[in-house]
Amino acid sequence: KIINGEAFNFGPKESNKYTVHDLLINLSNYLEGLEWKFENKLNNKKEMKLLTLDSKKASILLNWNAKLSFDHTINLTANWYKKFYGKLAKEELYKITVDQINEYESIK
Repeated sequence: KIINGEAFNFGPKESNKYTVHDLLINLSNYLEGLEWKFENKLNNKKEMKLLTLDSKKASILLNWNAKLSFDHTINLTANWYKKFYGKLAKEELYKITVDQINEYESIK
């Protein structure tokens, strides 16, 4: 099948589920000074307790499977954002991005 312009979800294995709190705790290991505040606002809206990404389409059509651990994913993401908001030159940010892609592709 030719894949052209289709959208895909890429996420952790279905057995690995993390909360927003888990994400924030892990991010705080890499982003110094990260702070957050949970608010319980009473209203009539119901919120899902857990949001997940269904990566089955990517797995079937692209033969894609998650390679990174949760911690490694957060580490790479936090480091990229630190560089992005650190106002690096576009060329340097491009190099960091390519380096991270190469690191990902080297994982067996």
